Parts: sequence; structure tokens; C-alpha cells
Amino acid sequence: MRAYAQDLGAAIIRQWRSEVVDDRREFVILYIPRMALEEPFIYEDSWKPWLESVCGEEAIELIDPSAQLLDTALEGKAIIYDHLTTDGHVAVARAFVDWFGGRF
Repeated sequence: MRAYAQDLGAAIIRQWRSEVVDDRREFVILYIPRMALEEPFIYEDSWKPWLESVCGEEAIELIDPSAQLLDTALEGKAIIYDHLTTDGHVAVARAFVDWFGGRF
């Protein structure tokens, strides 16, 4: 079942990328961790390695806000409470701005 889900997920990502690129836009993926963020990160049963693999194979940029989320958590701020908190959203936005700003 897991292999089927991974194959289906990769096909969906390829289709989305194709539609975006055909429209002359850039396709990137913003990864949001689903696990509790602790140091060191625990990636047991995480989909991140699979996503990194798909992005690598398909030459898709992957924005990973894990470091910014961890930094925020280590400051004693709550980043997730059933969903990203305000501080969690700020950390993800910082990761995006860092990625976006590095393009110019």
C-alpha cells in the first residue's frame, strides 16, 4: 500500500509540475514537517526522505523550513498546536523569504 501511495504521490507531483511549467511558471515544493520538532529531528516514518528523493529525481526545488521551525522551538515558542501557531507560520515564512531572497 505504501509503494502505491508513493507512486501515486510522485505522479501527482509530476502532473502539477507539468501544468505549472507549461504555464511558464516555476514549480517548487514547500515541505511542512508532520512530526513533533525536537533536536535531533526524528524522521522515523516521515515522508521527508521520499519527498527529497522525488524532488531530486524530478529536479524540483524543495523548501524545507525545519531549521527555522527548530530555531523557533528552541527559543521556547510554541510552533505547532494541532496546526502551525503564529510563531510557526512566521518560521515557515522566514524559510520561504530566505529561499526567495536567495534567487536575486
